[in-house]
Amino acid sequence: MRVIAKIAHIIDTTLVDYVQKVFESTAGPIRTLLIAIALVALLVIALNHIIQFQTVNYSIYLQWGLRYILVYSFATMWVNFQGIYTMLIEVPGDYVALMLKGVALTIESRNPRILDPARIKDVYSAMDEFTHATFQIGLDHLMPNVSIWKPAKLLREFFFGALFLVVGLFFTAGSAIVVLVGKIGLAVSISLAPLAIIMLMMPQTKQYFESWTRFTVGFAVIPLLTGALMTVVLYVAGEIYAPSTNYNLEFALIMIAATVLLYMIPTMASTLASASVAAVGAGAAASMAIAAGKKSYSGAQRLEDGARVASTARAAGASPGEAARSAISAMRQSTQMRKQRRDERLARGMVGQSSQRSEGNGAAAHPSGSSSRSRNRASSPEETNLYR
Repeated sequence: MRVIAKIAHIIDTTLVDYVQKVFESTAGPIRTLLIAIALVALLVIALNHIIQFQTVNYSIYLQWGLRYILVYSFATMWVNFQGIYTMLIEVPGDYVALMLKGVALTIESRNPRILDPARIKDVYSAMDEFTHATFQIGLDHLMPNVSIWKPAKLLREFFFGALFLVVGLFFTAGSAIVVLVGKIGLAVSISLAPLAIIMLMMPQTKQYFESWTRFTVGFAVIPLLTGALMTVVLYVAGEIYAPSTNYNLEFALIMIAATVLLYMIPTMASTLASASVAAVGAGAAASMAIAAGKKSYSGAQRLEDGARVASTARAAGASPGEAARSAISAMRQSTQMRKQRRDERLARGMVGQSSQRSEGNGAAAHPSGSSSRSRNRASSPEETNLYR
């Protein structure tokens, strides 16, 4: 009975095709959108180069170009994004397989008919093995080798059998739910990847990409947390059944605790992945507001200078075209002057800091020499004769 492993295999095979179809179906509109964004960006860059609304270095243009290439290649081509999807799927599974195999090698099973660590290969086979062990113990209790003339013992066996069957049913349902939530939730988040990657084009929307990343990681760590839980259950079960096979009540309690934790795994994964979303979002919003305020203030000053020059030119009898050219020239001169003043302030600050450091180092390196020279000058006979 390999129900969980079969469900996981079917979902993995189906969702890979689903995500690929999503990328292929959205590639055309996204390419059109990115081409339009590139044209608008080139227009804004050319206009800014003429009017000088804001001084931008060529390194910023290079960063924009590299960002555009990366966004275009990952948002519109499934071949490039397939590596990221494979990493999100295989890395947690491989790590969990290493944990389970490492624990399984240290366990000696006394009854392979109930629990055999050799059959555990990954987290899904571990779930199936624990389900099989729980149901097998329950069936053994429901079909005891006890005489009917011992009703108390029969009732006890029936009670334990029913308990194990109920625990096994809840554990199987919880395992299936966790597998479905993790796999389908990851597919839903990956299907939003093209839209989320486009959010990296502008600093104002970058925070949405970060939120999507945490949303995706929340589903990606579900198999990791589930595998860690199965590893703990496997180790504890091996320690319980190492001396004897008569610790069925203890194993039932362990499975009950594992079932409760299994239903809490989606919440724990969400908390683990999105603990700092609020802080990051608030910090990003504050920084963007400050930057926007500075840019708007600087732009308003340049517009004011241009308007003043245009008004003066019109009052002197200039034509509207000449006044507009004068305004653009004034705005560019205003930008250059502000940039020059900023560079001068930075240079003065750097020179002041270097001079302070040099003076401090000189005073610290020759304290005794300076004091001795001052004492020698105070007691020089030539100076005494000179001022007599």
